[in-house]
Amino acid sequence: MSRKRLLFGLLVSTALACAGCVGSAAGTDAPANTTAQSVPQKVSNDPVTLLVYLGASVSDEDFKLLFADPVQKKYPNITLKSVAPAKGTTINELIASGTIPDLITTPNADMLGYKQQDLLYDIAPLLKQNKIDLSRFLPATIDAVKSDKGEVWAVPYAMQFDTMYYNKDVFDKFGVAYPKDGMTWDNAIELGKKVTRKDGSVQYRGLDVVSSYLMSFPFALPYVNGKTNKSAMTDPKWKSVFEITKQIQTIPGNEPPKPEPGASTEADYFIKDKNIAMLVSVNLMVQMGSAGEKGLN
Repeated sequence: MSRKRLLFGLLVSTALACAGCVGSAAGTDAPANTTAQSVPQKVSNDPVTLLVYLGASVSDEDFKLLFADPVQKKYPNITLKSVAPAKGTTINELIASGTIPDLITTPNADMLGYKQQDLLYDIAPLLKQNKIDLSRFLPATIDAVKSDKGEVWAVPYAMQFDTMYYNKDVFDKFGVAYPKDGMTWDNAIELGKKVTRKDGSVQYRGLDVVSSYLMSFPFALPYVNGKTNKSAMTDPKWKSVFEITKQIQTIPGNEPPKPEPGASTEADYFIKDKNIAMLVSVNLMVQMGSAGEKGLN
């Protein structure tokens, strides 16, 4: 299946108790083995607030536009309230305080952790009951939210993508041609060498990749062998990923800064400091749009 990162809205084990059934209220616990057939079918119009944990980051504007407003338009008695991970509001801290989210947004890579915390609920019966046509979705996105037993834990709402962003001003400064579509890693590394230079007090880095994890996606590489339950990092393709990472990070002058508490991220270096020529990263289109308005070329 596709190794693009997928973002999902997950129903947790309390969600059915909060979806408008008689006597429900946000935070009411539902038994882990409850089935859709056993949930009361009588619908209440009493006001209810559902807590949405933003395990996958969603801006306030997008949460209102894509989630809260459409739900309230169709169900005026239902209000969605979001909570983002922070000190005091991590998922573990919320569970410990008894504030169990009703819904969770998360990358599919994090779903196993929620399963181990007994937060996931099989919504397959509900999808069938409400005639939700799963053929509307790309098959890979549905496969990614199913358990080995065929349970459906989530509904996909977005797909992540990875791409290369480049700063035209850095290339113009050094008289180097812009990157082109279809480059190999070897091409990108050689181009990165040409724009890795020091100009005055500023060290320009030619090429940065946010993580080796991102670079492994085209190979669809797991961390653990599911059959043996042992590390899969000995796969020759992982070796290739790490060798490419080493080539990038050992270009003289292109070494990544040593991380410090509160230090800038790769996106900050590219967007704010403007000292990275090419950045390979996840979807940063929102940040890039606002940065463009502030002069990032």
